[in-house]
Amino acid sequence: MKSGNKIVFNTAILYGRMLITIGISLYSTRLILSNLGASDYGLYNVVGGVIAMLSFLNAAMTTSTQRYLSFNMGVGDMAKIKRVLGNSMLIHILLGLLLVVVFEVLGSYFLETKLNIEPDRLSAAKIIFHFTVISSFVSIVSVPYDAVVNAHENMAFVALINILESVLKLVVALLLTYVLQDKLVVYGFLTMVSAVLIRIIKQVYCRRKYQECSVHILKVYDRTLMKEMGSFASWNLFGVICGLSRSQGVAVVLNLFYSTVVNAAYSIANQVNNQMSFLSMTMMKTIRPQMMKSEGAGDRQRMLRLSVFAGKFSFYLNAIVSIPMFIAMPQVLAFWLGQVPEYTISFCRYMLILNLTQQFSMGIMAATQAIGNIKRYQLVVGTVQILTVPISYFALRAGYPAEAVMVSTVSLEFVASYFRVYYFHALTAFSISVFLKEIVLTPLIPSSIVFLIARLSYEHITLNSNIWHLAPFFIVTIFLYVVLIYLAGISVQERTMINNIVRMAFGKVAKIKS
Repeated sequence: MKSGNKIVFNTAILYGRMLITIGISLYSTRLILSNLGASDYGLYNVVGGVIAMLSFLNAAMTTSTQRYLSFNMGVGDMAKIKRVLGNSMLIHILLGLLLVVVFEVLGSYFLETKLNIEPDRLSAAKIIFHFTVISSFVSIVSVPYDAVVNAHENMAFVALINILESVLKLVVALLLTYVLQDKLVVYGFLTMVSAVLIRIIKQVYCRRKYQECSVHILKVYDRTLMKEMGSFASWNLFGVICGLSRSQGVAVVLNLFYSTVVNAAYSIANQVNNQMSFLSMTMMKTIRPQMMKSEGAGDRQRMLRLSVFAGKFSFYLNAIVSIPMFIAMPQVLAFWLGQVPEYTISFCRYMLILNLTQQFSMGIMAATQAIGNIKRYQLVVGTVQILTVPISYFALRAGYPAEAVMVSTVSLEFVASYFRVYYFHALTAFSISVFLKEIVLTPLIPSSIVFLIARLSYEHITLNSNIWHLAPFFIVTIFLYVVLIYLAGISVQERTMINNIVRMAFGKVAKIKS
């Protein structure tokens, strides 16, 4: 399969997975909440929150391992690929054991003295904490296998595993209905068993499918390589932590000056931002391996072309939903929430602007990781992002309204984007004029046109907060945007590629019917 077609095919698979898993997950959560009750459900999420805390660590480590695997796949050095994977496995086993020791030593202390847990549920909390620690260890040592699958661009397996995880969660939720013992403890145990089962499936599949997975860890130990991979992962993790610190720091600053109602508005806005980010991150998951392989093969021009493609289409994928949502935000939030907390509408709109701003440099971020020289990049960009917190604090202290924190966040994201582009230009001699023309100005033309048309339409129609009013508005706006993108927002080569993919898809459908 050609690389362009493969990107589209894998992206379609991951979006299909998303539709399936979201539906299953929503129903499973409802069943679990019903079976456990609000108190025990809340207790599990507090005690088991370590899994959520480790998710950003796993993401950073997966990217690190995948970068070195994909890079060396581009080189075609199987011996180096095996060394990378073997040393990655060793790193994650040691890291997992270290975290197990830390959690087990400190866990009981925090459960007994720091967390507000009812005395009669303390023993159950300790048991599920042990289950959670085991699940965390399993999650960490699974990272190398996740990286292998991603590096091979096997998104079909990724989708199947994610769907299986959702199905197992649903099975656990259904089984709780028939449990007579402590349902919280049983839920923790079954969740741990599910994690172990998924880990076994990943390992068995990868060992049978990919020859680099048949490696003896100690025989390929390479101290220099471990140090290099550890440094890359550490700086990648630094960037992730800076982003999280900005988000959580702003929440704390808002809480210092306003009530928890404003925090609720900010939390809702963050949820909107996370969902919008998922649209582009799904596509980036399919493009990133090809960028890294191209860099490893010495084909930097192709890697740069992919970075331009990624930046442009990341913006389109977010804007296609963000534009109608930005305009109809009052009705969307009323439909979703019923009662909308103060500041929620403005916060959500600022979050959409923040997200779209980030998309312009999405391809450049991935390209910088492909090259591997990320220390100065992460240091500068991460520092700029963290500056949002003190600037927001002094803005509110000076008497500016709550929206000032969002203005600070968006403004500093523009500054961070500037430094991303400037650093990338210094690193690769990538043309800034190409960035402005292809990634910024080209998408802004159809986006501005459709925004103005949708805004004028919005002002002259009565739009209520129900599905029968919102759906037509979204469908018409999205259709118009897609047409404008096709006519004025993509290059001739991109239009040809889309035409070929559409013809191929219709051809396959025709064969199935015949």
